[in-house]
Amino acid sequence: MGGIVFTQRLESAIGRNFRDEPKLSPRHVRATYYIGAGDSHTQMEAAKRVAIEQSAKRGRGAAKVVAVEKIGPLVESIRGPRQYEYRGDKWRDSTAHALLAKVDYPIENFGNDLSMCWLSLAGETNHMASLWEVRLLDVEFPREYASQFKGPNFGRDWFWEFFGAKRPLLVGPVKPSVKGSTTIEQFARKAYLAARGGVDIIKMDELYHLSHGELERIISATKAGLKRAEDETGERKLFVVTINSGDFSEFARNYELASRNDCAVLVSPYHGFSHLGYAAKQGDVQIFAHNEAITNATSSGRTGHSFSVVMKFFRLNGADVMIMPAPLGSFLCTRGELNANRDACWSELGNSKTSSIAVAGGQTDKTLKLQFEMLGDYRFMFIVGAFLYDKPQIIESRARALRVACGELE
Repeated sequence: MGGIVFTQRLESAIGRNFRDEPKLSPRHVRATYYIGAGDSHTQMEAAKRVAIEQSAKRGRGAAKVVAVEKIGPLVESIRGPRQYEYRGDKWRDSTAHALLAKVDYPIENFGNDLSMCWLSLAGETNHMASLWEVRLLDVEFPREYASQFKGPNFGRDWFWEFFGAKRPLLVGPVKPSVKGSTTIEQFARKAYLAARGGVDIIKMDELYHLSHGELERIISATKAGLKRAEDETGERKLFVVTINSGDFSEFARNYELASRNDCAVLVSPYHGFSHLGYAAKQGDVQIFAHNEAITNATSSGRTGHSFSVVMKFFRLNGADVMIMPAPLGSFLCTRGELNANRDACWSELGNSKTSSIAVAGGQTDKTLKLQFEMLGDYRFMFIVGAFLYDKPQIIESRARALRVACGELE
């Protein structure tokens, strides 16, 4: 089975019911896995190894395999065509087969703690010597369980009402995105030019880390420029401030500063669900969740976990906007992944509002229409960095070109 076809088979399992799959109980969360296993395992044995690794062998806390589907022989393993397989205290040469499995995890194992739920589903499956490849493809929450979590405070619709737009919203993360290459004054000037040209949202990038005092200065300078752009264009603008910090007390201070100045915040969930959850609990600013470092575990296609699973957890935890790689750009993302990510943000999930998608990675005025056609809805955010800022003397004209491209959408 070729690599492209194999990937498509995995992507097609996301959000799909298997034959004879039982209805999900309100007492369980259901995970869908891809598993590459040696030929000494039956399909059910391989699936049970994943379930046992992440729960218990027996009793109320044991996860249960509820459905298994065979894909076929695993002829293109990321570990090679053949692999030594661990069996107890012995290793032996083995070929492999590929399968999909659905496993139900008892909610009482993790309760209403999303971090523990995440660890229960995705914890250590990729360390298992007895299986070649394991990837968490999807997760299904009972409505009663998902409804315990408030989700986004603002949600997708708020942004289009705020801007009064019937087109994609343009997001301009000022580049270069590191402190050593862009002064606060340069940052504010570039932000003003992009906003005057028609960019709706100016974003600090995830790498632009400042002290609390420097953050206060960049907010003051940038907000002044955006106010000027609003006065000149008659359009509203929004500033997204990076507040990430490994020191939780500094993170909280940065959040308060952003809130006091009517800024949205960019949060790196890589710091932990607690940071994102704290920001959502305050409830007074819009939260952009970055994909920073998350794609280290999502981009292999055959191990780790799918990006759409992460997005479901982020959404329940309160993210109003989720930044994600886009197809046809500088980041790795297939059409199937885009569809799964879209559904994770826009489909029903408990009582949660929908989150907005913000597609990123090497985008230009020429790729906007392609993203629009693939998503099938204009209510998405379009992040443009290098195209907008790589030539400072034409920032404003590049922004205008993006607005022209918005106007050409049908």
